[in-house]
Amino acid sequence: MTPASVSRFPHLFSPFRIGDLELRNRIAMSAMGGGLSSADGRPNRRLIDYLVERARGGVALVVVEATSVLPEMRYTPRQPSLASDEVLPAWRALAAAVQAAGAKVAIQLHHPGKAALGWTRGPIVAPSPIPWRTVGQVPREITPEEIAALVAAFGQAARRAREAGSDAVEIHAGHGYLFEQFLSPYANCRSDAYGGPLRPRARFLLDAVTAIKTAAGADFPLLVRLSAESYVDGGVTLDETVELARWLEEAGVDALRISGGSHDQRLPVMIPPVGVPRGLFWTFSARIKQVVRVPVDAAGRIDGPGLAEDILAAGQADFVSLGRPLLADAHFARKAAEGRPDEIRRCIACNQGCIDRVVDPRFKEMTCLVNPAAGRESPELVAPARLPRRVVVVGGGPGGLQAAITLAERGHGVTLFERSRRLGGEMALAWLPPGKEDFRWAVAHWLRRLSQLPIEVVLGHEAGVDDVLTLAPEAVVLATGAERQAPALAGDAEGPACCSLFAALDDGPDLGQAVAVVGAAWAGAEAAELWASEGRQVAIVEPGNGVAWEMSAVTRRWFTRQRLAEAGVRVLTRARPLRRLPDGLLVLTPDGELVVPATTVVFEGPRVPRDALAAALRGRVPQLYLVGDCAEPRTAFEAVREGFEVARRL
Repeated sequence: MTPASVSRFPHLFSPFRIGDLELRNRIAMSAMGGGLSSADGRPNRRLIDYLVERARGGVALVVVEATSVLPEMRYTPRQPSLASDEVLPAWRALAAAVQAAGAKVAIQLHHPGKAALGWTRGPIVAPSPIPWRTVGQVPREITPEEIAALVAAFGQAARRAREAGSDAVEIHAGHGYLFEQFLSPYANCRSDAYGGPLRPRARFLLDAVTAIKTAAGADFPLLVRLSAESYVDGGVTLDETVELARWLEEAGVDALRISGGSHDQRLPVMIPPVGVPRGLFWTFSARIKQVVRVPVDAAGRIDGPGLAEDILAAGQADFVSLGRPLLADAHFARKAAEGRPDEIRRCIACNQGCIDRVVDPRFKEMTCLVNPAAGRESPELVAPARLPRRVVVVGGGPGGLQAAITLAERGHGVTLFERSRRLGGEMALAWLPPGKEDFRWAVAHWLRRLSQLPIEVVLGHEAGVDDVLTLAPEAVVLATGAERQAPALAGDAEGPACCSLFAALDDGPDLGQAVAVVGAAWAGAEAAELWASEGRQVAIVEPGNGVAWEMSAVTRRWFTRQRLAEAGVRVLTRARPLRRLPDGLLVLTPDGELVVPATTVVFEGPRVPRDALAAALRGRVPQLYLVGDCAEPRTAFEAVREGFEVARRL
């Protein structure tokens, strides 16, 4: 650690202790279920490499993702397990590798209860037969005998964790999993010794703490992850969590990690997306820190070292836990410690590569939009080119930028053409809607890397066949994007102007005081919110059943719809635009025709691949690759990943 970092982030890079465990700084890596382990529950090389990279990156404590304590319980298809002694050799390898890289290891112990996702081989149990609101499956009420057996299983899993060489364990008692289901009056309607007032509802958790301290040793550090507020009507409240924190400290818990939200939550805040105000959980940490002496963390969108330093300096927490920021940049801590915080690749809280991919049955594993290497940290993933080549990249959006950067990092000679005067494509405008300011960081990172590499950049020139062939490339990567199709509108000469969504955002025409947005699957919904925030009268004309339907249902869709309602945006679904009239847009709705006042009509799509150059180059260059929307219109996530994949294989 350099003197500069000590003076700039003195709290963040001061050592501290959790129980008898000494930690080199105050940065912990949160447990994040990534789908990277083996199907039999043993940690494999992929999981180990992923964790080791974060340890090399400077974090003090690595908390391994939610780990099963029962052989029949699987929250995800590749959830790690500590349910038997047979897995110990694999866990020893994990602990030794992470520790050799400079970090300590804690293993998070977990039971989903009724929040099981369908891969468990055993019964779905919960304190009461109340279904999970999201899925609706009705669990079986767990018996007192089963509770006792499960308490013992947590103790034995902790004993195995210590025998495997880990430095600590953590109980996941938040986020709507089994322990929180017992804590919640909404989910726990029992009338026995585990139901009723808070103390009996906390009995299961407190018994598990005792079992872990007995089986693994009183000196073995134990952390507990809590949702201070479950955001469920009738659920866990902050006042109850404050009381619970006192009991946990008395029971011997060595640190508390504070979050919020639940699988039954009325607000999707558990994994707060872009647009959700920062600090949602830090005030909870500060409140709990007032009543306990053990270390308390702060978590939730702490995406820069300056912010982490401010939280610690203000006394809101004793350490910080980072999840998604370490997916975006495994070396977050090291760059900050070495006085290079501006080089950190910042998390944009899009949730597209992490939680969205984990819950998608097509993938079931996480990665990251801004870091396509996340979850694949093998040294062989991006190797220097054995035979450097001359490569032309056409298109400076996310896919083209990622391709050009990765090609140059591997030693290829790269020329990048971009027809506009700026780089970033639609992503360079995606930060404009309210709450999406963080999206600027993605383009800023790509531009910073571009400036550091020997890449020839040609702006303001639409590359044609002759431009490409003149350079005699050995490979061409096309990332030319897609055109947004205008709706087929008959128009009155005196009617509203009509332009594409991103033309309107990119210094387009004066929109006037009334805007009709045709199509709001994603970008249209966000742009409507922007124009409403500017004081314009905005209406959405969406042919589907709802707006923002392409967004993540897990985290972002609810917030977007809520903000549109708060901004006063008029939403017409199952609606089709017919004609521009002098006073607006004629629209056909299920209730008949109506006129939407509009000075400008802005359309979102659909998108058609811009692939004319590809057709002209086929057979005329040695190798031709299409990435992103010019191959098939999708999102920036696919464009970045495809650009990266082509570049690392060339």
